[in-house]
Amino acid sequence: MTRVIVAMPAYNEERYVASTVLKCRKRYDEVYVIDDASKDLTSEMAGRAGARIVKHEKNQGYGGALRTAFLIGKEKKADCLVILDSDGQHDPDMIPRLVDPILKGKADLVIGSRFKSRSGMANIPKYRVLGIQAITQVFNLGTNMSLSDSQSGFRAYSRRALEHIKITSNNMDASMEILFDAKEHRFRILEVPIVVEYDKVEGSSEDPMSHGFRVLSRTLRLVRERYPMRFFGYAGGALIFLIPFVILYVRAYHPVDTGFMALGGMYIVMVLGIVGSFLFFTGVMLQGVTRFYKRLIDIMNE
Repeated sequence: MTRVIVAMPAYNEERYVASTVLKCRKRYDEVYVIDDASKDLTSEMAGRAGARIVKHEKNQGYGGALRTAFLIGKEKKADCLVILDSDGQHDPDMIPRLVDPILKGKADLVIGSRFKSRSGMANIPKYRVLGIQAITQVFNLGTNMSLSDSQSGFRAYSRRALEHIKITSNNMDASMEILFDAKEHRFRILEVPIVVEYDKVEGSSEDPMSHGFRVLSRTLRLVRERYPMRFFGYAGGALIFLIPFVILYVRAYHPVDTGFMALGGMYIVMVLGIVGSFLFFTGVMLQGVTRFYKRLIDIMNE
């Protein structure tokens, strides 16, 4: 018999957590609420609705709550672990969409994407759409993937994924860390369309701009650390690519009698060439080091 566990991180979600739990329990018996040291009645409301409560004594952030959920999934030997928000955003009736590909062996990670259908995008504020798509495109360029929604917290994980994914971040960017791990382990990733109810969600305690920039910077750092050729090599290649255009511009608009370029233009070309070459070869060397390190880790784990 297959074992599906549903878990939801929660922090001060007394208003909607009970209704979310009740909807989940219509189909699944094992529903966990990871109460991240809430100051309200989150645990009490979730418990009355039939959830199993795991409460953190100190606030560990979204990443910490995910670590606890993954630990539960591994300890209980779940065939599938579903993660969704406890604030009413995610519709528990859509859980089977995420679970079915896992149980049928078609995927290791299923993401509920808000951008797979027009109805899914209808309720999303425009500033969120722009931010999510910007972060997702950076991730796609860095990893050579083609996801539509890298920031969705509505996901399902196979037992294999639970065993191999390591979460180190305590913040919201843990979701990105998971995707990088999934890419490195060559997990099969699938996206399915979902609809999100933003009308139920109260204003976040964190400024959306600062949150977005933090996740974006974390994404860039992960690309730099895990795929240095893409980070440094692409930047270096772009600078070198600009050189002939700079030469043409300078010779066309700042000609000199000698037939050569103006001195300022020559300096620009030299800087572009030196910096571009340095970044490119830095990327090549770091990519070699990264591959050697990964191979060494694989050998140690065999």
